[in-house]
Amino acid sequence: MIKAEKELKGVTLKTIQAEKRSKAEIAMTRFWKRKDVMVVAAGSIPCIRELYILAKEMGTLHQFRYVSLTNSDYILGSAEDMIREALRKAALVPGVQVVVFYLSCLDILVRLDFHHLEEKLYKETGVLVKCFYRGPLGKEEKERLDVDNFMRTFPKETGTIDQLSSQLPPPVSDGAGISDWMRRHGWANVLVTPAGCRSCMSDCDMTEDQKHVYYPTVVTRDFVFGMEDTTKKQTDALLKQTKLSGVSLIGTAVPSFIGMDGESVADSLCEKDYQAVYWEADGFHDALFGVSQAELQQVRCKANWLLKEKKKVVQILGYSPLLAGPMTDLEEGLSFLHQLGYEVIFDGHQAARNVPVLNWVVSTAGIAAARWMQERLQTPSIISRPLGDHAWSTWKKQVQELLRDGKGERKLQIHRMDIPKKYEEHILFIGEPVQIMGVAHALWHEGYAQIRLSSMAWSKESEKLIRSAPGGDTFHILRNMSDLVKERDWADVVYCDPWLFPFFDGKKTVSMPWGLISGRTGLSR
Repeated sequence: MIKAEKELKGVTLKTIQAEKRSKAEIAMTRFWKRKDVMVVAAGSIPCIRELYILAKEMGTLHQFRYVSLTNSDYILGSAEDMIREALRKAALVPGVQVVVFYLSCLDILVRLDFHHLEEKLYKETGVLVKCFYRGPLGKEEKERLDVDNFMRTFPKETGTIDQLSSQLPPPVSDGAGISDWMRRHGWANVLVTPAGCRSCMSDCDMTEDQKHVYYPTVVTRDFVFGMEDTTKKQTDALLKQTKLSGVSLIGTAVPSFIGMDGESVADSLCEKDYQAVYWEADGFHDALFGVSQAELQQVRCKANWLLKEKKKVVQILGYSPLLAGPMTDLEEGLSFLHQLGYEVIFDGHQAARNVPVLNWVVSTAGIAAARWMQERLQTPSIISRPLGDHAWSTWKKQVQELLRDGKGERKLQIHRMDIPKKYEEHILFIGEPVQIMGVAHALWHEGYAQIRLSSMAWSKESEKLIRSAPGGDTFHILRNMSDLVKERDWADVVYCDPWLFPFFDGKKTVSMPWGLISGRTGLSR
């Protein structure tokens, strides 16, 4: 299927490629073979998402809990209290004999008092709580035990955990989202990470067609003195040995936490006549926010050198496979624009030379950039993912109006809900706001008046983006399981990503894949 990871000759940057997970037994599979072990993980999104995916594959989601934290929680010291409370709750789940805290790089970097954590929780709950060192930083710890010796400290297996999973799937992270979006020809993406964050991308969060994605080889001193020099040297070596003309450096949790100056690395590469840009991501935000910030950064930078003379170019904003689905979904619109004589470019794929005459926003991630261009460059925009003859007809009319007038914004949304009811079913949509608005709008026109729109928000920043989408003020925001339960109780039919189907047992479900949740597995359906 996919080539195995390999190193370029004389270069210590390593490739990241989509690949099937190895069947080799790892620590997690050993833990979950026991029916009385609960695994708890904290850290950035890739840390917890990788374990969630593995637990889902093994059918052991009921034996996994995660702690949703922010970068600030680690910096300000509140992370330890939140982790302690999560471990305590996990220990109190019926059937739990052992709680394994699966340490992340940040847990190790902030030097949590692991021994105190274990001792206090054991005294409080009577359940064995053990911290397991993992990842590139964990391997350097003197107290680290291999899985065999670690499990020898466990009591005899006696319990069985049968409590259902109570947490929503962690989303694709900001860094993985930016990598999915940034696919400019002749460029490489370098995920600045101590190896750990790459696994989630390889296993689920990058498409099979993505090429030239790398991560640096780092050593312990890089976490003390900074990752700048290592990243710069290894990226420079890559560019010297290949025909690549540019590079995107993408942040992750560790470089963000230690205060890496990614801009200086990009500037040093530019001084050597390479094209380079640093995308700031911290691993604690989802792909929706990550791509939105990257697109906004991109258009702001381009505004300084774009030729002000407008040419017959339409720019697509907010497109990435994970966020917006396959490009074929846009074919009718692309064909129409080509028939009118316009060139179409995808931001993140091609570099614009002139100010575009129109921005077509195909996901929520592109809204902030489009509205910035409306204000500063007077570029009109249409925010719409039409579905059905009526919607496409309206879209084409609006596009022609915007091209003629050269200003304004058009959007697709349900403006009123008082049309005659033909059907009484309560229909719930969960997904990317611009996309589900298109599907819901089509059903609304067919007489389905009982419609509820919802979307998952991992952070306050993502929620703000959702609210900015057409009809966003009406969206129900899912932050946790209790929010989802309320929607489930109301719905008769649910349009959502298949990964959410288990939460709607007994309801009629319709597949509407959303890569933010299911990664590339959703795109293959």
